[in-house]
Amino acid sequence: MAKRLRIQLDPAVHEALIRKTGSRGRSRFIEDLLRSAVFTSDREAALGIVDDAVLDAGYRAMAADEDRERESSLNTPDPTHPLGYNFRPCS
Repeated sequence: MAKRLRIQLDPAVHEALIRKTGSRGRSRFIEDLLRSAVFTSDREAALGIVDDAVLDAGYRAMAADEDRERESSLNTPDPTHPLGYNFRPCS
């Protein structure tokens, strides 16, 4: 059974919440936001913060992918091209 909760919000936050969710759906919206924060054991993960070591590992993995690197080099900005890009076909 759902429980009622009374909270106080800044008027600007309340207005933005109503604009985002409409007159109905506020409870569901708030519950969905809280659910990820409450049931995630790591506070940073709940806030969407990624550890630098995780990012570095991901970047290293992408750099090691030769096909990905080759494809991305085909679409790099080219200051000598009139439109600013290399338009070489992918092979």
